[in-house]
Parts: sequence; C-alpha cells; structure tokens
Amino acid sequence: MSLEPVKPMKLIDIRRLSMHKQTTKWNLIMKRVAILAITPLVTISTAMADVPHNWQTYANRRFGYSLCYPADLLRPQPESDNGDGRAFVGPHGTRLLVWGGWNAIGQSVAQEKADRAHEFTNLGYAISYQVVRPGWFVLSGSGRGKNFYERMIVTHDRESGFSIEYPASDAELWNPIAAKLSRCMSG
Repeated sequence: MSLEPVKPMKLIDIRRLSMHKQTTKWNLIMKRVAILAITPLVTISTAMADVPHNWQTYANRRFGYSLCYPADLLRPQPESDNGDGRAFVGPHGTRLLVWGGWNAIGQSVAQEKADRAHEFTNLGYAISYQVVRPGWFVLSGSGRGKNFYERMIVTHDRESGFSIEYPASDAELWNPIAAKLSRCMSG
C-alpha cells in the first residue's frame, strides 16, 4: 500500500482565500451602507403618503355608518333629502359619494360586488383591484382619465359604502387618501 504524497497548498490559493474574505467583508459593509442610504428615502416616501390633512368625520344616523374625510380637500354638500348619505366635492372634479341603504333583497357580499363591478365596467372603467371579505368588498380601477375606489359594507339587512372618483393625473395625492378612507369607514 503506497501513500500518495500530500500536495502542498499553492501560495495563490491562500491569496484567493484571503481576497475572498476581504471581498465578503467589503460586500457586507457596502450592503449596510446601502441599507442606511435607502432608509431615509423609504421613510420620506412613507411620510409623504400620509401627509396630514384636516380629517373630520361624517356620521350617518339613519344607517349607522361613519367615514373620515380630508376637510381641507373635500367640501361636504348637503345631506340627501332622505338622509341616506352625502356627496363631497374636491379639486379637478374629484367626488366622494357616501351612502347607506337597506339590503332589501338580501344580497350577499359577493353578489353586491358583482353588481357594482358590472356597473363600473358599463361606465367604461377597467377594474384593476378587487377584494371580497366577510362583510365587505373593495373595487378599484380606472377609465375615461379617472381612477375610482369603492368600498361597501354589506350585512343581512343593510349596506353602506363610499366611492371616490378623481383624475388619474392626481393619483399621487388621492391614492393614499382613498386607502385611509377605506380604513376609517365603519358601520
């Protein structure tokens, strides 16, 4: 039985190993620097999306729902004659409609969403986002140079909702506001 001689490690192999360690250390340092450089941009972007507005609340007694709205951007119009809701108008033709009603035929959330989606499609909108959850749904989309966002709460006997329509060119302002409207709606 013969033993093969052990080959000595070449000097170049040791250098490569040493360079690899240095490169790995340098990459780790650069990743940390990149993360630190990006963090303020993410923070600024998030802060801009949640620019404070003069938020007020509209509460509807007849159907028991409420919704916050930016009073510095949207002017409330008189409540409807039958007390089911109200319209708010804003710059560049922005409109927020808020309403409540009886679910007289007992539609499910999915049925109500399908009906509303059909209506928006017939009006020339393409629906790009839709969510159905127990008790509510959201539809969002664009068309005719405008964006829309709608949320409805549906129970066995009542429904309440809002729909905001705004120019697509103002999406940077209104998209975060539509998201907040959705979060603050109750009833």
